[in-house]
Amino acid sequence: MVVALVTVGGCGHLHLESNNGGSRASVSVNNGSVSIKSSDSKGESATVDIEGGRLSAKSDDGNFSLNASADNFRIKAEGREGKFENGVTLTESELGVPFYPGSEEVTVATMRAESKDEASCISTRTTNDLPQQVIDFYRSQMSVDQQTSSHDKSGEKTELKGRDRQGNDLSVSATREADSQRTGVVVVRVVKKH
Repeated sequence: MVVALVTVGGCGHLHLESNNGGSRASVSVNNGSVSIKSSDSKGESATVDIEGGRLSAKSDDGNFSLNASADNFRIKAEGREGKFENGVTLTESELGVPFYPGSEEVTVATMRAESKDEASCISTRTTNDLPQQVIDFYRSQMSVDQQTSSHDKSGEKTELKGRDRQGNDLSVSATREADSQRTGVVVVRVVKKH
């Protein structure tokens, strides 16, 4: 059986509720902000809020959250299979190698993930230096198994794949688009759990 309730108030207020066999949902609109709440028959629930150009979503058990705006995007998820989080600040210790000297972190594209088999992190940074300077720096920080390079009208990219000094998988890429004065530096480290 489906039960629905709609209430309309003055000054831009609207509230909708629905109940369908134990699953519930409600939508509230209040002066341009929107809140959506839902739950299933098992009692698991989530909330999504949209207000002033910002979006946020979260599960009520705290295992998932998302926050987004024009200048920021952050996801945090955790479940039986593992966890993932972006928008984090990593340490050089977690990364297994130093950050490129003078580089600036791109927090929204910096991530950490973990499963029962491995833990990984991705550091994303930018620098004014050329890709080859970045690659030369990291070559001395790791054992390199493979190097690939490309250079065309869209830009230049070089990638190293190998291992850090502790034997963990490590890859480094340095990319500069043709019309950019900045080089993107992405370092990915994967630590296998034994």
